[in-house]
Amino acid sequence: MHLLHKNLDNFLTKIDSPFSIDEVSGYLSGFASSNVPYDKYHNGLIIYFSGDGISIHDDLNLDIIKSNISHISASLEKHDFSFPFDSSKDLTKKLINLAAWTRNFILSINYLMDNKLLNNTLNIQEIMHDLTEISKVEDKYNLDNSTDNNNYYDDISDYVISSMYYIYMESKKVNK
Repeated sequence: MHLLHKNLDNFLTKIDSPFSIDEVSGYLSGFASSNVPYDKYHNGLIIYFSGDGISIHDDLNLDIIKSNISHISASLEKHDFSFPFDSSKDLTKKLINLAAWTRNFILSINYLMDNKLLNNTLNIQEIMHDLTEISKVEDKYNLDNSTDNNNYYDDISDYVISSMYYIYMESKKVNK
């Protein structure tokens, strides 16, 4: 876990966030993959981290959030993005974390599309449909640490990262 990620985890504990570090990482990754300037989706972050959606938490350190988004964007630019839970040995846990990450990635992408900050193309709609199915993996499939599930995780995580890169590259063309 890199220092920014650790600072974000400490921040989530400090504000008593209901979201796990993997969920937050997914949410921030959606914004990072959009190439949209921070000030345009700032309210999406406030809503997500404010708990009740109305008041801004006193300890809401947007610099930590913004730094993590920048770090994710840089990893996308260098083509070296990886999930924070990839190093886990427990395959079932990795699949559950991937589902949670994906659910929150979808939330930020939907925020961007709802606010006309990201084009709602047919390809992105198809990706969102696929990601929605992936986000339900723990409800729909028997999860264990078998070799088949290990291959399953590799295939799914590769698809999710490829989808994120697709959104990143498409939005980069639009947001130049």
